[in-house]
Amino acid sequence: MPHTTPYHALFNALDQQTTILTPNRRLSATLHKQYLAHQQAQDKTMWETPDILPVKTWIERLWNTFSHSMQETPRYLLNTKQTQQIWEKIIAKTTLHHALVQLSGIATLAASAWGLLKQWQIDPTAETSLVLYEEITHDYVLFHRWCIKFHKICQKNRWIDPASLPDALNCLIKKNSHYSLHHPAACPQDPESSLEQPRSRGQAAGRQSGHAHHKIILVGFTEISPQLHSLLAHYQNHTIYSLPDRAKTHCISLKDEQTEILTMARWAKTCLEQKRSHIGCVIPTLDKKRDHVAQIFKDLLGEENVNISAGKSSRQCPLIGTALQLLSLHTHTISIDDFGGLLQSPFLGDAENEQIKRAKINRILHRKNIHTLHLPSEQLEVTPKLNQRLRTFFTILNHTKHTNTYHVWTVVFTQLLTALGWPGERSLNSEEYQTIEHWEKGLHSFALLDHVNPPCTIESALHALQQIATNSIFQPKTPDAPVQVLGLLEAASMPFDALWIMGMDDRTLPPKPKPHPFIPKPLQRKQHMPHATALREYDYCRTLIQQFKSTVDHLIFSYPEKENDLILQMSPLLEDIATTSIDELNIQPAPLPAYQVFQSSVLEHVEEACVPVTTNNAPVRGGVFVLKDQALCPFKAFATWRLFADVTDTTEPGLRAKDRGSLLHKTLELIWDKLQNHATLKTHDESTLKQLITTCIDEAYQLSQTIIAPFSKRPMYLSLEKQRLTVLLWEWLQLEKTRPAFTVFSKEASSEIAFNQLKLKIRIDRIDLIDGKKLIIDYKASKMCHINDWFDERPPAPQLPLYALLDAEKTIGITFAQVAVGQYAFKGISAHDLNIKGIEARPSWSNELQQWQSTLTKLSDDFCHGVAIVDPKDPINTCQWCHLKPLCRIQQH
Repeated sequence: MPHTTPYHALFNALDQQTTILTPNRRLSATLHKQYLAHQQAQDKTMWETPDILPVKTWIERLWNTFSHSMQETPRYLLNTKQTQQIWEKIIAKTTLHHALVQLSGIATLAASAWGLLKQWQIDPTAETSLVLYEEITHDYVLFHRWCIKFHKICQKNRWIDPASLPDALNCLIKKNSHYSLHHPAACPQDPESSLEQPRSRGQAAGRQSGHAHHKIILVGFTEISPQLHSLLAHYQNHTIYSLPDRAKTHCISLKDEQTEILTMARWAKTCLEQKRSHIGCVIPTLDKKRDHVAQIFKDLLGEENVNISAGKSSRQCPLIGTALQLLSLHTHTISIDDFGGLLQSPFLGDAENEQIKRAKINRILHRKNIHTLHLPSEQLEVTPKLNQRLRTFFTILNHTKHTNTYHVWTVVFTQLLTALGWPGERSLNSEEYQTIEHWEKGLHSFALLDHVNPPCTIESALHALQQIATNSIFQPKTPDAPVQVLGLLEAASMPFDALWIMGMDDRTLPPKPKPHPFIPKPLQRKQHMPHATALREYDYCRTLIQQFKSTVDHLIFSYPEKENDLILQMSPLLEDIATTSIDELNIQPAPLPAYQVFQSSVLEHVEEACVPVTTNNAPVRGGVFVLKDQALCPFKAFATWRLFADVTDTTEPGLRAKDRGSLLHKTLELIWDKLQNHATLKTHDESTLKQLITTCIDEAYQLSQTIIAPFSKRPMYLSLEKQRLTVLLWEWLQLEKTRPAFTVFSKEASSEIAFNQLKLKIRIDRIDLIDGKKLIIDYKASKMCHINDWFDERPPAPQLPLYALLDAEKTIGITFAQVAVGQYAFKGISAHDLNIKGIEARPSWSNELQQWQSTLTKLSDDFCHGVAIVDPKDPINTCQWCHLKPLCRIQQH
């Protein structure tokens, strides 16, 4: 189906004395493409390139015209990044800057307020503009001071900011009316402006007839600011191009937002099948859900048929994010989580050669709970190439002056990244190559900060570069695609064969007023500024909808019927539009590829092959956890203890739960080394017992340097941990005193036990002797320990039952020793009454031993025979925290 543009009449009227201005680059580029198609449709082979450009580019071109024509040195035109830096410096010097949470965010807000006032031709430095209103606040007064300071700085340095450029042009035009207003001069100084290439002098001369006869046509403008209107007034012949309604418009309601996206994607696929070549899909909140939308559309329509317009902060690009993280190493410190990301990054030099070594060192560092790594580090000697690159990196830093210009820092940053091997050795794909180009443009903008800032330290330089990367939007260039997914404003006035706009509920359109926080609200209401009042939002959105109706053949609006539990209504702006239904739209079914693959699959029955364990009569790694995991899920035991599919330990800013448990175990071991029995414990009064606890805790800390080392520079924290442990052990030993007489037989004793072929190494926390018989104790710092976990065909806590079988004849009981704040207790069973609260006598003790022997032998035999089916004991609780779900794919069962 051939595309018919609504701009035929406009293209036919174009001549050398006409300039078309658009509000954005997207519409300008689209009009250029459509003009090309228009000329080719008329069988033309040659034509002059039309003067179609964004209004911002046009203003900068005018400025260049006068800059090249004036005899005096023109004022320097700042770019947005330089302007941001000036605002940040001004705000940072105020006495209240320490109270501002985000300096860069406040600077951006201040710059936007300055620009808005300029557009409405209100002098931000005039006291009558901002501070003489009844609703005045401290924010307005503070902003007014910033504006005065900003104005003075720009005047003193002969700078002009982008927001003030139209006003400066107005003054120049009035003073130099003999100059032509339409002179396609060289590109402006702003490096971030992607302007058209300058025409030849011959072409320029062809359009030098003066502004009195030159025609300006504005296309796609929803509104024109007073500032722009004042500038256009110098052209006697300027018009706003308007189009009549041409769209067949319908409105539809759908269940929710997700249904809207899926239905819209299926509608786009139907349009493609109908041979429509220009299809638009508008999502007002596209910037917030870009990845999700891209996945759905590309799955349904194919990547080659879709272009997603919403870009992302360049700092979120893996290449640029990695570069900034590498430069941050200048501090010689990095969090272990960030360093782990760098170790796995393909953009760090020798990534492939040292892949295994870097994975190992990452695992070791996490296991040690090292929260912050200090570089260079001896621990990185196992990765020699990375270690050498880091030493070269710091050597370059040591030979760099403390303060430098931004241009010099650009060179230094490039050298530092090269030393670290960025962006890696592998070939870059198209998007990554474009990311590198975007990075280099960002460095160029960074170097231009020399015009507004003095030499600075590496901290200030890197902060400025990070801000540039954060505020810079990157969107990779892609080939033209028939389906365009856009935001609401960028789709306005764009010509489409068919357009679907979703999210048009009464909360979204029109939106709630959002007056600018730095401009007095009465002033905004009086001047009818953007977002100032509900009426203004209503009028603006009504104009926007009219633009859609005038440039589209088939137009569909949709809205969700509810969001979570909130019932939504259609926007009042759509009340005059006919409603329709899914059936009337004739949308063809288009299931997602994943569903199609699933539906087309043929169920195949495969006899599971078991791979027996070959132990060579040696203990199997994992100890009692082998049987625990086999009971919880056979596949978990197989993957963990035979495939060694483990997860990297997480680091915490303090001691981890398992580290606290280790210190508790070690301290209790030392305490009972000294006490030996219940009688000695009872001889200690409060003072001597507390002294014993303190001494043993200090000794345990000395013997546990692997755990304590990451916190060696935080003595106050370790002191608090010792106090916590002291209270815990004091309360526990008070409970131990209430027991009948006992002697501690062993502490943290290692042993081996065999179940047929399976041999396991075990470590028993403690064994007490009571009348010559053994009571086996397992310390638990957790509040979640239950003896019911022992009596099951698949016991999830088989430790103590297993320990009981080690010397069954002499063992009279097993018990948890729960050493937890507020819950100090024994929880166990015994062959007869031991007069210990929490340990219940079981006449069937011998039967329990036999049952445990049978149960644990079966679990061990299953493990040895290779039984590894995905069969969680409790699918909810067993799988909730399991890290093996991507491997076992239980969700697909």
